[in-house]
Order: sequence, then structure tokens, then C-alpha cells
Amino acid sequence: MTSKTLGRLDVANILENFLKGTGGPYHWDDFISVGTVADEHLKHIQRHVNLLSEEFPPETPGEYCNEQGRDVIRRYIAELRGS
Repeated sequence: MTSKTLGRLDVANILENFLKGTGGPYHWDDFISVGTVADEHLKHIQRHVNLLSEEFPPETPGEYCNEQGRDVIRRYIAELRGS
């Protein structure tokens, strides 16, 4: 991930790519650990999605979180895209 500050659409794209499995091998880890976001609301989203695996534990090995956690991510994507 570059050192640029991430805006709403950047974060929406990262979340969407994560759900689709189309992000790069380290994009998710970079986003939740070192990604620089543009404002406090995006920082809240970043912190929250980082904890989804604890809040909504995966039901299948290899998953990040369960379907409820993925729904949270989908809601964030819709919000960030203004849907």
C-alpha cells in the first residue's frame, strides 16, 4: 500500500476487494494495520473492521469473519459510496 492518505472511495474499494477476494495479498493487512485514512470516521471503520473476526468469529477455517461480519463490511461500502 502506498503512503497516500485514503479517502472514502479508497476505503470502499479496499473493503469491496477484500469481500470479493480480489485485493493483493497484503492489502487488507496493510489497511487495518498501517493504512492512513483521511478522517475520524474512516479511522473508526478501519478499527471496527480490524475487530470483526473477534466480534463475528468465522464459521469456516480460512474465513476472516462470519456472514454477519461481512454484512457489516457491505454496509460500510454502501455508506462510503453514498448508496
